[in-house]
Amino acid sequence: MKRWLAATGAAALVFLFVWQQVQATRLGFELDGARRSVQETRARCAYLRLELERRTAPAELALSAREKLGMLPPSPDSVVMLEHAAARPTAAPEPVLVARAPRGPSPGGPPLPEASGKPRVGTHLLSWLLPPDTPRWR
Repeated sequence: MKRWLAATGAAALVFLFVWQQVQATRLGFELDGARRSVQETRARCAYLRLELERRTAPAELALSAREKLGMLPPSPDSVVMLEHAAARPTAAPEPVLVARAPRGPSPGGPPLPEASGKPRVGTHLLSWLLPPDTPRWR
């Protein structure tokens, strides 16, 4: 009986040792997979940051505005300069550039809001990138 108990105890210890080694190996493989996944995610993040920088570069935005949206720079006679915003006490920054509404839609571009002939003031140079429900003109 003592021998059987000693053999059973030794077998249980060997089983536990083998189980521990198998679990350690399995967790090692799992850790390597997680490290690889983190490395791939970081590489993808770096790529997306570079792509964002490329697509938001002023030259790229100007090219997209011209080719895809049919936007053109305003003619010199349609630009009216206002006095500096610091001369007027306001809490919000005021735009300085005013452009008159063109008489028709630009070729290939989105339809224009109803042109009343009044000057429109752009809220931001990149306002065409904002979602459609965002007000673009004041």
